[in-house]
Amino acid sequence: MAPDFEQFVYRYWVENVIYHHTIYQQRPAGGLPPLAQEYLALLQTPDRPALGIRSAPLSSCADHPGQLGLW
Repeated sequence: MAPDFEQFVYRYWVENVIYHHTIYQQRPAGGLPPLAQEYLALLQTPDRPALGIRSAPLSSCADHPGQLGLW
């Protein structure tokens, strides 16, 4: 669930990057790209608002051209 389609796709992508890196390849989370580390830290914050209420770390592709190049 996400406020809009762009944030849903972002969350789907970054969560899969995190899973593939940490679970499938059994690598430490410290080796994730910086934006994935930021997202993982957000998920691990116990008092964070629900993700459906708070916007995803990247608010717009226009604000971050080339973001997919990080993955």
